[in-house]
Amino acid sequence: MALVFYTFAIFGSAYVIGHSAITLPLREWISRSPSSLAAVFLALVECPACLSAWLGLFSGLAALYYAAATFAAWPSWAVPLAFAFYSAGTSYVLARVTGLIPKPGDSP
Repeated sequence: MALVFYTFAIFGSAYVIGHSAITLPLREWISRSPSSLAAVFLALVECPACLSAWLGLFSGLAALYYAAATFAAWPSWAVPLAFAFYSAGTSYVLARVTGLIPKPGDSP
């Protein structure tokens, strides 16, 4: 049950940050920046799988700190990577199911 909660929490966080009206003014402000780095950053923020990978990496680091005994058998570098890959993969699937990522060949 905790894994289902984690999956939807990461996907929901990625949606709120990358697609909701709450963060739209900030994303529009970033898009007006003349820097090409800002455009790359915005593309990564608006990609549910990309943003979820970063959110998963940070939650994996937090899990190492707050639940170290749970992951005692794992190498310390593997926990954040496992969280990142799991978060990116599940968010990609959920984004395809919900239509946030269009099917190849479909117009956005």
